[in-house]
Amino acid sequence: MNGYIIFGISKGLGKEIYEDLSKNNIVIGLTSGEDQFDNNIIHYSLSNEFNETNTDLKNILKLINKYKNYKFTIIFNSAIYDQVDDTISDKKKILDINFFNQIELCNFLEKKIKLNISKLIFFSSFEALKKFSKLEYYRLSKILFISEYFKRLNSKKSIKIKLFILGGIKTETYNKNSRSNKNFILKLIPKNLIEAKNFIIKKINTNGSEIIYYPKIYYYLNIMYNLLKK
Repeated sequence: MNGYIIFGISKGLGKEIYEDLSKNNIVIGLTSGEDQFDNNIIHYSLSNEFNETNTDLKNILKLINKYKNYKFTIIFNSAIYDQVDDTISDKKKILDINFFNQIELCNFLEKKIKLNISKLIFFSSFEALKKFSKLEYYRLSKILFISEYFKRLNSKKSIKIKLFILGGIKTETYNKNSRSNKNFILKLIPKNLIEAKNFIIKKINTNGSEIIYYPKIYYYLNIMYNLLKK
């Protein structure tokens, strides 16, 4: 039997994926949001230092223990972004939430309750591929994920790994990004949230490890961008 654990389901892509997969699957959602009412959603803040005595962590263990015989796909979706007035503490939080605390929790579950993991799913924007990005710490956190992708791929071949590098999907965060909205070329590229969710779920359920670019044209636009920045 197969199940899913999704980090970050309060809004946007994570919420859409959670709601879709939950229709026919066991899905455990982790969120720092307070307004979630599903029995399989647990409040867990990735901004806090990891602590085995944390009540929310105990609730996660209790819930997952109900599904000991399941093989789980872990979806790392939690992310925050750089702001112009970030302090050192804010920059540390970006790295913790976007990478370190997600990986630490996953490793803890794998060892503590021998969580049977079949797939690891990582998400990044195309900022990770840019040589020059204003989202410096977001970019660094995603580079760390890409590094982890290759490390796990080489060390645990039984676990399939998929890395999605996504561009321009019309989430709430994207719509707030005025720089993207002013770009005429990007406005012409299809990036509907529901279409993206359907594509991602279809790819998640295929076998094999791979890096997936969506929309594909962003891959080539990024190459042009970096050439022009040289």
